Amino acid sequence: MEKKNRRPRGSVYRRSDSPYWYIAYSAGRQRCRENTRTTNLKTAKKLLDTRLGAIAGGDVLPVNVGKTTIGELLELVRTDYIINNLKSLDDAEGR
Repeated sequence: MEKKNRRPRGSVYRRSDSPYWYIAYSAGRQRCRENTRTTNLKTAKKLLDTRLGAIAGGDVLPVNVGKTTIGELLELVRTDYIINNLKSLDDAEGR
């Protein structure tokens, strides 16, 4: 049985705690939600169309833009200890 090529779909919605419109769409098997930072519904729909077009065209969307990992935070703490010449670096690395 052959898989059907499904057209990417998404939605535009507004949360009760925000004046902005949000978009939701699927990129591969990952569900993405994004704040459009606009109160204009037409602009939010255009952004959704842009995202869906990029997915349909095979472009990879930067899903983790603006998100920091624990590993990055730990490296920043270690760098801070080294720069400030803190004596408890061994203790911090042990934790």
